[in-house]
Amino acid sequence: MTRLNGFPLELLTRSATERLAYFENYTVAHPRLKEVYEILMRTIAEPAGASFIFVYGPSGIGKTTLRLRVEQKLTELALPKLESDRAHVPVVGIEAIAPESRYFNWKEYYTRALITLEEPLIDHKFDYGVRGISRDNFGKINVESKVVAPALRRALENALIHRHPEVSLLL
Repeated sequence: MTRLNGFPLELLTRSATERLAYFENYTVAHPRLKEVYEILMRTIAEPAGASFIFVYGPSGIGKTTLRLRVEQKLTELALPKLESDRAHVPVVGIEAIAPESRYFNWKEYYTRALITLEEPLIDHKFDYGVRGISRDNFGKINVESKVVAPALRRALENALIHRHPEVSLLL
């Protein structure tokens, strides 16, 4: 497509559906977001003693997009290791849902973390040693409502030991 100032002129002759799809899939990399991505990747690669890195900002500025791009890049970088260690999950990206009350829902967080840890390697079985956490016929993790937060935490700790992620991203 020929472009004039970044806009593909041929798009003007396309159907409304195609034009809409183009703009729905079009993202503009904000210079500051690119800068934060580069700093974040550099800091992950060479943490210099940092245990926590905070990226914060208002809704809609690209934090989730940043997290997904970092996850994608870290997974790409880990591909050689994944060939020899199929249990390894290089990065765990978890979206922490805002609480409906004043208190953070740890049970929901642990459940989401366990599901996230298993997604890339769904066909590999692992027994968490906790009653009420099992797999269905498709390999998906099921957490029964009766499972209490401390048991979920233990299961998550076991999963982290077995999956040994290098980075955890919490959003």
